Amino acid sequence: MEIQLCFFISPIILLALYSITLHLVNKLRNLPPSPFPTLPFIGHIYLLKLPFHRSLSEVSRRYGPALFLRLGSRSVLLISSPSLAEECLTKKNDLIFANRPKLLNGRYFGYNYTSLSWSPYGEHWRNLRRISAVELLSAQRMQMLSCIQADETLTLVRKLFHVTREEPDKVLEVKSTIFEFMFNIVTRMITGKRYYGKDVEKKEAKILEEIVSETSKAALETNVVDFLPVMRWFGYKDVEKKLISIHEKRDKFMQNVIEEQRRARSGESEDAAIKSYSKKMKTMVEVLLDLQASEPQYYTDQTIKNLLLVLLQGGSSTSTIALEWAFSLLLDNPQTLKKAQAEIDAHVGYNRLITEADVAELPYLRHIILETLRLHPPASILQPHFSSAECAVGGFRVPAGTILLVNAWEIHHNPKTWADPEKFRPERFEGFGGKRDLGFKFLPFGSGRRACPGENLALTNLGLGLGSLIQCFDWEKVGAIDMREVLVLYSTTLHLVNKLRNLPPSPFPALPFIGHIYLLKQPFHRSLSEVSRRYGPALFLRLGSRSVLLISSPSLAEECLSKKNDSIFANRPNLLNGRYFGCNYTSLPWAPYGEHWKNLRRISAVELLSSQRIQMLSYIRADETLTLVRKLFHVTREDPDKVLEVKSDLFEFMFNVLTRMIMGKRYYGKNVEKSKEAKILEEIESETSKLAFETNVVDFLPMMRWFGYRDVDKKLISICEKRDKFMQSVIEEHRRVRSASAESGDAALTMLSKSKTIVEVLLDLQASEPEYYTDETIRNLLLVLLQGGSSTSTIALEWAFSLLLDNPQTLKKAQAEIDAHVGHTRLITEADVAELPYLRHIILETLRLHPPASILLPHFSSAECAVGGFRVPAGTILLVNVWEIHHNPKTWADPEKFRPERFEGYDLKRDFGFKFLPFGSGRRACPGENLGLTNIGLGLGSLIQCFDWEKVGEIDMKEGGAGVTAPKGHRESCRMSGKENADANLSEMEGDDSARTVNCLRVRLLAERVASRNARQEADQLENKLLELENLLKEEAKSRNRAEKKLKFLMKRLQSMNIPYATDESEHSGLLDTSDISSATSLDSSSTKQPQKGEILQMNISTVSESQESNEIVKSSKGDFAYHSNGCLNQEDGHDPDNHVDNSMALVPVDVPQKNQTIDPEVLDTTVKEVLDALRRAKEQLQSSMERRRMSMIKVG
Repeated sequence: MEIQLCFFISPIILLALYSITLHLVNKLRNLPPSPFPTLPFIGHIYLLKLPFHRSLSEVSRRYGPALFLRLGSRSVLLISSPSLAEECLTKKNDLIFANRPKLLNGRYFGYNYTSLSWSPYGEHWRNLRRISAVELLSAQRMQMLSCIQADETLTLVRKLFHVTREEPDKVLEVKSTIFEFMFNIVTRMITGKRYYGKDVEKKEAKILEEIVSETSKAALETNVVDFLPVMRWFGYKDVEKKLISIHEKRDKFMQNVIEEQRRARSGESEDAAIKSYSKKMKTMVEVLLDLQASEPQYYTDQTIKNLLLVLLQGGSSTSTIALEWAFSLLLDNPQTLKKAQAEIDAHVGYNRLITEADVAELPYLRHIILETLRLHPPASILQPHFSSAECAVGGFRVPAGTILLVNAWEIHHNPKTWADPEKFRPERFEGFGGKRDLGFKFLPFGSGRRACPGENLALTNLGLGLGSLIQCFDWEKVGAIDMREVLVLYSTTLHLVNKLRNLPPSPFPALPFIGHIYLLKQPFHRSLSEVSRRYGPALFLRLGSRSVLLISSPSLAEECLSKKNDSIFANRPNLLNGRYFGCNYTSLPWAPYGEHWKNLRRISAVELLSSQRIQMLSYIRADETLTLVRKLFHVTREDPDKVLEVKSDLFEFMFNVLTRMIMGKRYYGKNVEKSKEAKILEEIESETSKLAFETNVVDFLPMMRWFGYRDVDKKLISICEKRDKFMQSVIEEHRRVRSASAESGDAALTMLSKSKTIVEVLLDLQASEPEYYTDETIRNLLLVLLQGGSSTSTIALEWAFSLLLDNPQTLKKAQAEIDAHVGHTRLITEADVAELPYLRHIILETLRLHPPASILLPHFSSAECAVGGFRVPAGTILLVNVWEIHHNPKTWADPEKFRPERFEGYDLKRDFGFKFLPFGSGRRACPGENLGLTNIGLGLGSLIQCFDWEKVGEIDMKEGGAGVTAPKGHRESCRMSGKENADANLSEMEGDDSARTVNCLRVRLLAERVASRNARQEADQLENKLLELENLLKEEAKSRNRAEKKLKFLMKRLQSMNIPYATDESEHSGLLDTSDISSATSLDSSSTKQPQKGEILQMNISTVSESQESNEIVKSSKGDFAYHSNGCLNQEDGHDPDNHVDNSMALVPVDVPQKNQTIDPEVLDTTVKEVLDALRRAKEQLQSSMERRRMSMIKVG
């Protein structure tokens, strides 16, 4: 114990010693303050959370404006005050901090640290800075290209004007429009082309959007590796390969732009006027090519590509972010918006559009932009600087090689510098003279040598875009404005890239690492439904590391699951469930579309779940239905007022139906509660359900394997081993039974083919094709049928029952239909379910309101395709939100109401099509649809027929579940009673019974139904039934008497011939008296079984009552024959599991020599033959009479 405690405490002590020592060393070295503790390996990374600038701001406010942090393997100086920022970026430290740290982005995207953004301070950087400031972004160059800005502003206004004219009340999402405006300005100024909107080169636009998308995605991954190099071996192994690939695409694209410009220049006109105009309108590419022509050794193609990529990425994304924030702030502050409109109307008027020259003359508009940049700077943390030598900041020593991070957001929100810093007040900038007055209190574009050279261009574009939106339209917000911050650069870039790639709409923002997972909450189908209703029926989501297409409309579902896209989406994604539970993606649900899957589908549809096979096993469903009713009847008889929770009973019913069909065994109920096999199966089901959510987390967030989900694979392997072991034992057990049957040749051990379980069918197939039908294939199929068939059907049955409890009028209408069609004298059967349309409509309406699989099992695109006019890349997961399709008000009237009548008069497949998808559709549709509907119909129909139900309290209709299924979240309490107050012994209940009491063959129970709710009407019906039954019994008695008289006559003839006969294994003789026969008029369910072939001289006369012992001799003294009863009783409920019972009597001749016997042998032989023939005919007649009696009683029932 002491050793274990030592091992536990030692790491804690070492960690504390490490942190304290490091903290003291920093103090001794006169380093800036450092938060305590500094953890090994990660340092202070544990302090960071999204958004980073806010978490760093909290740290600064707690520890001070100058902090020395350890972020992984890097030393970082965090500055959060204007004075310290000025000390770092000007004066003596400006030169020291004029460098950039060597990060992976600079190595690959910065052409090995030679681009303007990443180049170290020196001669090369100064040349690049001069080119960008003098040649590319000068005031003169901006004036030359102002026509582009004016043209794009007009395009923006025209586009929005068309929308307002066509749909005046339409709710707009202007984010993409703003991005299009900014991006096209920058691309036209750089390359002379538009890459977004109408009439664009789709191929080039597609390449560019892929470059921007992949660059943004890789940005955060490189940050992780930059600060935690160890992560190269844990989830970030291929980061550098990705960066090289992206860099090659970027380089190739820009080289094509340069070559295209070269080709255009080689065909220039010689006209001087055109040359002069071309000189004024030259794009930035052309300017750089001119410089290359004068200094080809310095202005290489690589240098030109460097500059163009920096301008493209820096000029579009940050300006878009700022314009979006400004527009949102104006919507949230309508008084400020009106004041800006008044200023523009007064200065510009109503006859023309705002121009670049006007922006400089509109101070309030400029103040709005500045206040926006203060509240929400596009770069909340300035691009990192790097100390080339040791220096002093704020009186502290800063070592060489330290990364400098300036938190511009904290400086802009410092209450010591800005009054009411969190409020949007453009008026605060009135009277300021720009940079001279604001200094380092305001750093949206940085400061010092590394300040942004495109500040003037950005402010002009912001002024034109925002000014035109204010001038030309009146705006009104819809709902509250969400002002939460995210990593805007990443999210905006990704959003724009999706637009350029013509992908389906995507909710904004898509966060790094998690994508759109933040939108999800339980139940998932409802949260996805909310997203679809907000953004559209086809959405492109990023769920962690996976691309997902979410479909929520019938037409788009049809486009995906039929027609040309059916085969493309016929695959499954490679998820952990498929890897382990699907035996490495070889089972029916998880196998990829191909020959193997087609074979599995054919086996399940033709051999296992065909209509013929389902019909052959119908006796199992009938028997389990009877067991369910008997169990509930016991409860009502013992405690009529008991409040029930029937969820477990419904599960037992469905599960036992499936297990008996598959394996020939019951695993729930009496005599199996303590079964070892039942316990193992229950553990398997429980563990499988618990792991479902964990596997989903790891599938979409692989990095979570290292944060709380490390043992997921081990758990899955353990469960798989249990599942395989259990199913293999089932297979081996059936093999032993088959082997014993073959060796003994006993027909009783060999089942007829028509009643074979599914295991036996598969073993037969294995015997014919052992190479294909391996044990693994059989186990796969059995597990799929067991899990898929039981859980979904149980969910549907529970929902249907709850809905009926909550809608008593619908329940009464269903009872009336069953009473009218089935009657009160027998239990509902499978054949009845097909003839009960209202019951079927209840089931369909339940499946519409609460589909068991609210989201279809995911599909996977094997190739690129088009859905709804959008491009869907290969490798995209398809999720069809069935719940949303079933609750679409455009498709279903009053979709939230339970109305079974909506299905009346409709053909399900013809009229509803893809509006109704509880079992999926297309190649991957559920093959067990017919079985599921049959089981639900039998279970629900028997509950409706046999009992009156009353809900206790309110029904909680909330949904549960953490996956694609939607079970009820709460178990319902209800009270039931048999409709008739029948005080009958359960042992007298038969397979065919009356409504709600399950016993129509008992005269006593039929008579007692007079006490029911509809006493008079039911009493009349019962009286007629009883009279009919009495007449049939009288006719049968007469027929039996005639047969007995004939038998007596034949016996006397045998006696006159001195030929004695006795019964088998009995010394007594005599003929069964009529009273004896009459005393055994009650038929057990087993008496309806036919005698086996080969049993000669057997007559089914009657069955002993349940109180008689097996092999009892029924005696009489009136004749020369006795009848031996050899009845078999059921193990549990009166049913013979082997489907054959010998309730018969055998006449056996006994050779007893008589004294003084002198009969002629020939005469005797002839006479005996005649008598025996006559006796045989009489016996057959009596047997036929008894069969007619039995059928008559069944008919009455």
